[in-house]
Amino acid sequence: MADKRVLIMDEFQFQKNVLDRITDAARAAIGVGGSKGDRYILTDGANINKIAYISVAGESPTWVYLTPTEGYIAWVNDENEYYKFDGTNWSMYLGEKGDQGDQGATGAKGDQGDQGATGAKGDQGNQGATGAKGDQGDQGATGAKGDQGDQGATGAKGDQGDQGATGAKGDQGDQGATGAKGDQGDQGATGAKGDQGDQGAAGPAAVYDADYGCLIISAE
Repeated sequence: MADKRVLIMDEFQFQKNVLDRITDAARAAIGVGGSKGDRYILTDGANINKIAYISVAGESPTWVYLTPTEGYIAWVNDENEYYKFDGTNWSMYLGEKGDQGDQGATGAKGDQGDQGATGAKGDQGNQGATGAKGDQGDQGATGAKGDQGDQGATGAKGDQGDQGATGAKGDQGDQGATGAKGDQGDQGATGAKGDQGDQGAAGPAAVYDADYGCLIISAE
């Protein structure tokens, strides 16, 4: 049997605070005073910028080193500040920019100036004299109407020919007999229901570790 830590505590480090940012020499000096789960950001050494935490406490504690990914944010208890990791270095996280204040009210519009006086309308000029109407010319003489010609004689209408006889309508043929309806086929039999599969084996047992704040799973 072997004990396995649930990955949520090993991978999502930002869920727990960091006690302080320390050098590697300070980490090595932590002995009996360190507690299981204590976490620090290392500021130098071979594991610089990693998060170091105590997996097993004691005179010579067992340390585990976690590599943060870009975007990690951690609260550092000793400084009471947030730090963020940009993929290369840790720096103090100052938070987002505040909202822009409301725009001040627009000033009132000034009064409109008085309109200037309208100039007087000029006098209308005199209308010119109307010219005299010319004399009407004489009407020309109307020509005499010519005589109407005689109407020609109307030709006689020809005789109408006789209408041809209408042919006789042929007899309608007899309707053929309607064939009989075929019988409906039998319905096929329903197949048998398949057997139910065996139940899977029970999963491994898990125990909550309050010191470390995670589940400990026992598995083969």
